[in-house]
This record gives sequence, structure tokens and C-alpha cells, in this order.
Amino acid sequence: MFGLPVFMVVIIIYAWCIWVHRNSIMFDAGVLSVARWKKSFMDDFSLVLHRTKPYVNRSLIWFCNIF
Repeated sequence: MFGLPVFMVVIIIYAWCIWVHRNSIMFDAGVLSVARWKKSFMDDFSLVLHRTKPYVNRSLIWFCNIF
């Protein structure tokens, strides 16, 4: 299951959301908020779920329940 290419996409989205949140804190005087980061991650992750094949999608649904 973890050998699927989609997991690399999940890691990239994870890092991207952290990067964007950090930039909003540094440059836009944003506030550190784990809830806002999680929301951003789940929004982007839901877009990945729409792109994946059904058998991959079923194996990734558990990941949504982590957050």
C-alpha cells in the first residue's frame, strides 16, 4: 500500500501546506494555527482523492480519518 506513487504526492502536499502556512506567518503576519494547516492539507488532499483510481481511493480513505 505505501509503495503506491500517490503516497509521494501526499508527502509533497504535506510539505507544501507547511511551507505555505509558514510563509503566511512570516510574510503576512499570520498566526500559527494547526487547525488552519490541517484544513489546508485536507482541502488539497481531497483534490488528490478525486484524481486517484477507485482502488487507490479506497486505500486512502483511512488517511482522512487521521485528521
